Amino acid sequence: MFILISCLNHEYDKAIQAFKRAIQLAPECDYAYTLLGNEYSLIDELERAMACFRKAIQLNPRSYKAWNGVAMVYLKQEKFQSAEFHFTKATSIYRTNPDLICHLAV
Repeated sequence: MFILISCLNHEYDKAIQAFKRAIQLAPECDYAYTLLGNEYSLIDELERAMACFRKAIQLNPRSYKAWNGVAMVYLKQEKFQSAEFHFTKATSIYRTNPDLICHLAV
């Protein structure tokens, strides 16, 4: 609950620390890396975000949220072909996700 409130209140540092702690406790949890990557992406720490998303994918190649995170970083960097590739990968994992489909359509 604390982490969610920190994220919603734009207390990124608190959320980042909480996700880092989660990773310490469960280093095999791909979703913790994805959530940490999302926080880094929100504060434009794109290199760190990308490293987190890549670690999540290494742990779970079917993590569509991590693939989406990579695509979003590439989108922020205006690397549109790379973004499209990663949106396509995310969509191939979760074909009926409307957010992924919309990102891919754009």
